[in-house]
Amino acid sequence: MVEPLTRAREGGLFTAGQDRDIWRYLTAFPNACESPARFHRWMEEAIAATDEGTQVSWAILERSSGTAIGSTRYLALRPEHRGLEIG
Repeated sequence: MVEPLTRAREGGLFTAGQDRDIWRYLTAFPNACESPARFHRWMEEAIAATDEGTQVSWAILERSSGTAIGSTRYLALRPEHRGLEIG
């Protein structure tokens, strides 16, 4: 299940994102799992990009419990071509 990314999910996503391999290919923001402060900066950037309309950020939830288990984004929004990237 997905829902728009909000600050309310930050603690759960930080916990879910403790495996460094998750961050391996995120060259724009590597190792966000290093500390709660670094993860908070990652969250704020994701939310700001959504607010600006340049990306759309989502939290992924476990259906049975509602626990945040990951996130994803729509990137490189190109409405004129009905295109985007999923990250």
